[in-house]
Amino acid sequence: MKKAAISALLLLLLAPTHVSAQDGGGGGGTPGDSSGITGSTTISFDANNNKIIATCTTQLDLDIQEYYRPNVRCSILDDNGNALAGQTLTGWGTATVTLQIDAQLDTNYTAQGRHYAEAIMSEPVWQNGHWVTMYNDLVNFLYIMGFNFTCNCPIVRNQGPGPAVQGNVDNLYTNQTRKSLRTPPAPQFDVEYASFIAVDHVTVPSYCFFQGQLAPAIYKGDGGRGTVRTREVITLAPDTGNWSNFQPGTGLSDRYAWGSPANGSTLSAADEDHVPNDCYFWDAQGQAPSGGFTADPTFPAAHRAQVHFVGAASDPIQVFSNDIDWDVTVVINTTTPANPTATITYSHDCYPDHQVKVNGTVVYHFAAPDHDYLSIGRCLAGLNSVGPTQIGPLAVTGR
Repeated sequence: MKKAAISALLLLLLAPTHVSAQDGGGGGGTPGDSSGITGSTTISFDANNNKIIATCTTQLDLDIQEYYRPNVRCSILDDNGNALAGQTLTGWGTATVTLQIDAQLDTNYTAQGRHYAEAIMSEPVWQNGHWVTMYNDLVNFLYIMGFNFTCNCPIVRNQGPGPAVQGNVDNLYTNQTRKSLRTPPAPQFDVEYASFIAVDHVTVPSYCFFQGQLAPAIYKGDGGRGTVRTREVITLAPDTGNWSNFQPGTGLSDRYAWGSPANGSTLSAADEDHVPNDCYFWDAQGQAPSGGFTADPTFPAAHRAQVHFVGAASDPIQVFSNDIDWDVTVVINTTTPANPTATITYSHDCYPDHQVKVNGTVVYHFAAPDHDYLSIGRCLAGLNSVGPTQIGPLAVTGR
């Protein structure tokens, strides 16, 4: 082969190749002007296992796979650019690295891929019944052989000692690809205990006189009104170990007498005459104190929050009335972030209704068996108390 032919062959083999990169939809790399190398990077948050997953891939077009191997360097970076995990891999045709790390909530993560094609210096070829090492680096091969080259065909692979140093066949680089995400904030849970009278009104054997007539006391219930007798609510964040917004409270107690209910069935605006202590229609109002209600929030383990509600309240109008009593513990578990749960341990009187909500959803409800005054008296005296009983774990939703 003449020197001119060799020079032409070398120019053909060593002509620069342009490459491009993609980021799999996440932005970061600037595409080049051809597609010899394609890079992609993805990142995702696995809420079920609380993992950050990053995948970086370098893909070579078929027409350069004979001379190059794909190489990828994949990293997961924190918000300050510090590497939290990384791995480099060289493949054949395609090189892919997948990384996983434990995730922190409300945190930024970036997956970064570096992509290039690594020049192949040698490769095994099956020839004459055995493997023979063949070399692609024609320039160095000819240099070692002292240009003692007599083949008249355009040989690319050459059997021989191989190059003394890697030179003249360059690795092909492309731009980095990056994609970022922010994990969701730590979920919060509004945990609420409440008791309420589930009917329109109840009648009790307490009397007053109206125009010489005995009138039994009628107490307004909470049925259909959205009101409560007693209530405690607190906000828990199991993943951060924080709590806030403890709010104890009671509802207003309204007593009615002769003539109520005015419509013959339910208390209404017609019963509100705004004249107290006259034993006619609306007669009195009061509100029980809530200062003795307690909530004891604790965090017994990672991703767990517990609140212990205890309280008692009596009718602020009726003298010597018995208390509504409760002792309720709620444990919120976010160990599996996508499937938080609540476990409830409760004991309370058998009147009135008792209920636990988590973020507005009822997870426990006890319905009072009856609303006649004998049943009410027995329950508030501590007879037939409910619990202690545990239920759960029950599925709940954070906010």
